[in-house]
Amino acid sequence: MRIRASCACLLLMLAAPLPAQRSSSSLTGIVSDPTGSGVTGAEVLATHRATAVEHRAKTNEEGVFTFSSLAPGSYDLRIEAAGFK
Repeated sequence: MRIRASCACLLLMLAAPLPAQRSSSSLTGIVSDPTGSGVTGAEVLATHRATAVEHRAKTNEEGVFTFSSLAPGSYDLRIEAAGFK
């Protein structure tokens, strides 16, 4: 009986969720022109500095973009839109 109880406890411990070791972040911003109006359809590229992993997003009709589930770290952002330099 002791062996069964020990096995059951071991299985329960293995099945228990472990605390998350990885975390993620999100990034939201607004792309605007010199007058302060949002730029619709701009392409935003976020590149993680340490890993060079790239994430892409487009701005909505108000110029807002969102990246979700980004790995923690420093990012470089590049924004491209037709008619802008």
